[in-house]
Amino acid sequence: MTQRAGHPWEQLGAIEPELVFTMGEIFCKPNIHTIVPAQIKFSLDARHRDMGVLDKVVAVIKGLPTEVLGCKLSYEEHWGRKTIEFNEQLLDFVENATKELGYTYKRMYSGAGHDAQYVSEMLPAVMIFIPSKDGLSHTTVEYSSPEQTWHGANVLLNALLEADRTL
Repeated sequence: MTQRAGHPWEQLGAIEPELVFTMGEIFCKPNIHTIVPAQIKFSLDARHRDMGVLDKVVAVIKGLPTEVLGCKLSYEEHWGRKTIEFNEQLLDFVENATKELGYTYKRMYSGAGHDAQYVSEMLPAVMIFIPSKDGLSHTTVEYSSPEQTWHGANVLLNALLEADRTL
């Protein structure tokens, strides 16, 4: 889509520097390279720790015109989730295990929820991420070496052992 000055979708990139969003699904009809499409549908997955920032994303989308240059625009909200904070004690166990093993680490926010998103509503939860080559994740070229995977498994094991001793 060509961006034109003053259009609401330009606001998405200016809402908050840490806002990330992905257009992961794109459907084009008739999906033939020599034919101007009659319909394009795409998904937008926006992630940020502050629900207020995500509310601004929704407001920008709701503020889009219903027609641009003769093309009709519409949206449907299919899914949403609240931001959660992982258990501090479990985070400490993971951090301690990482330090004891001599691995580099950083505590970070992630929009990824996976099962931990839902489990955290019932019991303490945490996630351990391992590095991906060039920092790329959720792409077809995502790659973590066997050594990085082994390090992640070692951190998990040692964090579980510390939790067992402590709790």
